[in-house]
Amino acid sequence: MVLERWLLFAASIVGIWISLGFALLAKGVLSPRSTFLPRFCRLDETQCAKIFSAPEARLFSLPNFWLGLIYYSLLLVASISQFVLELGLFGFFFASLVTVAVGVYLTYILLVKMQTRCLLCFIAHVLNMIVSLILLSLL
Repeated sequence: MVLERWLLFAASIVGIWISLGFALLAKGVLSPRSTFLPRFCRLDETQCAKIFSAPEARLFSLPNFWLGLIYYSLLLVASISQFVLELGLFGFFFASLVTVAVGVYLTYILLVKMQTRCLLCFIAHVLNMIVSLILLSLL
């Protein structure tokens, strides 16, 4: 149980970092070529604009990066607090399954519809799968 909580903590930190990066990119605070992003994740201006302007970049009228910040912040709290984790474990697991399903759909949109390869997006989707597996192991 301790290892899983540490893994969940680490995944939450990475998820917050990715979501914060997307938020800063979308708001124009950060350039797609910024050193805040690892070199292999950097995009050009047209790819970023294409990704952030797509209708699929929003869910429930909120940009996906805000949902990511909320989701990973709650997971971070849960990874630190045994009580919160046990209290909301089924809810967190259900939310993780939803994020994986949405991630599969968004990956399809990126690759097929938009024909864009966003490595940072793919890393976020894989991270969501990892979080789901960690939460499954805690059930």
